[in-house]
Amino acid sequence: MAFWRGRRSFSVFCFFVLLGAVLAIFYACEDFGIEADFFKGTIKGEVRLHQPVPSNTDEIRVAVSKTFPPADILSLIFSGPLPVKKDSTLNEQTIPYDIQVPLDDYAAVFSIWKEKDKSFNPADIIGLYGDLQFRQPVTVSLSDEHPVADSVDMDIDFARVLR
Repeated sequence: MAFWRGRRSFSVFCFFVLLGAVLAIFYACEDFGIEADFFKGTIKGEVRLHQPVPSNTDEIRVAVSKTFPPADILSLIFSGPLPVKKDSTLNEQTIPYDIQVPLDDYAAVFSIWKEKDKSFNPADIIGLYGDLQFRQPVTVSLSDEHPVADSVDMDIDFARVLR
């Protein structure tokens, strides 16, 4: 009987030691992924369309770049797809947007067009915060004191991508 009692006590002891070790491992682990406060800045504005959306349009997004023209597509921070209406009879649309970005200086905020069944092309800029015709963007600066840039509006020109 003493043998059984000792063996059971040892098993219970081992169970609690193992349980404690597992709990210690879980409590010691931290999530080292991107922190929620990494994207502390917000850029807000409106994208204005003054003509129908071409039928070969897959999506339109707002993009932010630290350089202009952007070096490549991987250097951009994108918004989600803008909810444009692809109605050929609709000539005017105003679409509000906001995009979360790290606090920094951005050389350009622009709208980029994507054709159906193709990938994004950095040359397909159809709207620019600044002067699209002369390709002169306005810099947007975000800091701890000024984390939100409002009224970063742009007009869309589909003539730049009609092929």
